[in-house]
Amino acid sequence: MTQNVERIVQFLVCPQNDFMARPGEPGYPERVSMLHVGSDAVLKLRGDGRPGSRDPFVETMHRFFRDGDPGTSRLQVVIDEDWHPRHCEEFSTFGEHCVRGSPGAELPGGAQDNRYHHRCHVIRANSICIASDHHYAGVLQKACGNVRSESIRVGVFGVWTQ
Repeated sequence: MTQNVERIVQFLVCPQNDFMARPGEPGYPERVSMLHVGSDAVLKLRGDGRPGSRDPFVETMHRFFRDGDPGTSRLQVVIDEDWHPRHCEEFSTFGEHCVRGSPGAELPGGAQDNRYHHRCHVIRANSICIASDHHYAGVLQKACGNVRSESIRVGVFGVWTQ
């Protein structure tokens, strides 16, 4: 028997410039970290960045927040942002990336404003696993509300989806 979908929770995992900026773009890291997805993956995710070209990732993000589109009222978006202090143990393994307040920690293209939408929930974690962040349970509760789990669909999209 098919259940009615009452809620859709879309996770966007590490959609930040230090992981997916295009070369020459504001926010492109001076020193590409070991975690940047690489130019081939960036072309697939974001297009080539030529004037007039599309940015599929940013366009998709904008679509999530078009309140007038059918079904968007059921959609909640959880952005998992890697978010580190200036000095972090993780940098010895992966190199410096996603430092608080840096261009590399921002969302790409015109996606930055989406973080303030009422259906967007942001977890800024200083960890490779957002489930260990102390805000995680509260964000899930807000995103899922009182909807029965069998009526929720979950999607995961991003550059770091272990």
